[in-house]
Amino acid sequence: MESNIMKSGYTILKDKELVIEVITGKVKLKKFKTDRDLLYCDNDYNPSFNMIIDTREAQMLLTVEDMIEYFSYLSSKNNVFHHSRKTAILTSPQFKNEYVTGFKNFERITPIQFYIFTDTEACADWIPGDGITKEELDEIIFYLKENPHHQWFKGPNSIMGF
Repeated sequence: MESNIMKSGYTILKDKELVIEVITGKVKLKKFKTDRDLLYCDNDYNPSFNMIIDTREAQMLLTVEDMIEYFSYLSSKNNVFHHSRKTAILTSPQFKNEYVTGFKNFERITPIQFYIFTDTEACADWIPGDGITKEELDEIIFYLKENPHHQWFKGPNSIMGF
């Protein structure tokens, strides 16, 4: 997989009230904001649905200042945050401590509760209610990695949906 290109894909499981998203490649603020806007504009998106975001193959090139700017931007949108939403971030073990520290700071400025995981088994166990099995989660993540909705390139026509 080309790591210089940011790719993303998501699926919305209405019956489980869950959004699963995969982001790979180099992630910069402008591309990340566009990616989020595309999700939030989806007719099936519901701000009360819990989210799982797999960033294990992403190189997050976002600073704390970028994320604060991003959350401030999101605060102006009515359809993004919900007081009971939880977001699980899947990351590689080498970045877990950084993610835990960073996202704990963001909980102070957003109503979202963040959870950080390094494996899909613990993440699947975190889903409330009937939830989703590790095998189902692994299958969805694999599919989204192989079939991203969007990828970003440098230069003109930077967004390409497929």
